[in-house]
Amino acid sequence: MNGSSWAVWDYRSNMSPGRVRTNAAHDMVYAADAVTVGGGALTITSARHTTPLRIAPNATAHYTTGRLQTQSRRSWGPYGQFEARARVPRARGTNNAVWLMPQSFGSGASTYTEFDIAEILGRDSRTAHGTYHWGAPAGPLHHRSGGEYIDKAGLSEGFHMCDHCPRSNLCSLAHPAGHCRSYGIIWTARAIYWYVDDVIYHTCALPANATRPSVFFILQSNIGSNWAGRPVASDFPAEMVVDFVRVLGPAI
Repeated sequence: MNGSSWAVWDYRSNMSPGRVRTNAAHDMVYAADAVTVGGGALTITSARHTTPLRIAPNATAHYTTGRLQTQSRRSWGPYGQFEARARVPRARGTNNAVWLMPQSFGSGASTYTEFDIAEILGRDSRTAHGTYHWGAPAGPLHHRSGGEYIDKAGLSEGFHMCDHCPRSNLCSLAHPAGHCRSYGIIWTARAIYWYVDDVIYHTCALPANATRPSVFFILQSNIGSNWAGRPVASDFPAEMVVDFVRVLGPAI
């Protein structure tokens, strides 16, 4: 990992709401020591602490996990191929994500864009969710186009839901479960294509009102949410192992 390109979040130095998550479902914080590099791979370790961590005078957390990103350090686009090869844990309550956000995110920009290259839930680690969000973060101006890549007993199927694109054909390819997979998107001037291990499972034609920003990479594992579910203590510690991240396209 090039330390000059990636910033690792840590609750002890970054106490904004996006970096510290504590409520009934999100009993976690991001910790720098949850992100390690060794043996040719980067590992995000999600761990449960029997004695909760004191993160603020009136707040504690039982879980630590990791997030790192290239915002303000390295960006790419518009357009390109973005890919991460990773193995995700089967720990219930985790959401293991590879995604892109505009370099201008957080600066008060009036438009919203988000590329979820892959989100894999620990309770269903055979399924990769890929989604494009645009318009607004939420509400009537929020739009999305997404697909799922599912591995069932060695047979992987892709299907999608979309409020912008027509339904595509199902794709299938045999894959063993529980190994590293390559999750990626190909972003062109006309469309975005999602793939797992070179199998394209969803396509979204870019809408007329889509922005085309430069973007930064994010790797993270979250613990606990309405979607991922509550964590099960016996499933931890759990590791998301990243073999590589690569971008084929113009760097900015």
